[in-house]
Amino acid sequence: MSDNKIFSSEQKAKLTQLINEGIAVMSEVETLHSGLKDTVKAIAEELEIKPSILSKAMRLAYKSEFTQEQKDHELLENILTTVGRTLWLIGIQLLILLKKIGMNIRYGYV
Repeated sequence: MSDNKIFSSEQKAKLTQLINEGIAVMSEVETLHSGLKDTVKAIAEELEIKPSILSKAMRLAYKSEFTQEQKDHELLENILTTVGRTLWLIGIQLLILLKKIGMNIRYGYV
């Protein structure tokens, strides 16, 4: 292909429309993404959850990858059990459970 392609007036019109519509869509997506990020941050603060956790939950739900994530977690748990780190894992799971029911753990105290 030549770098100096000459476009017909019809092709020019299509390219112009594509570029203009693409810019509009990209701008809208950027605005929506920014608004979503602000919303996630506000809700995360309110619920005392890391924004990254909420974002990951949304991505998993959007991509329907929860099952794969769960399988990965099961493999991780198997690996930790194999190397004798089950107490660590149980401790982490307990902290997660306590946080879910509204108990915040700070400095080792409930």
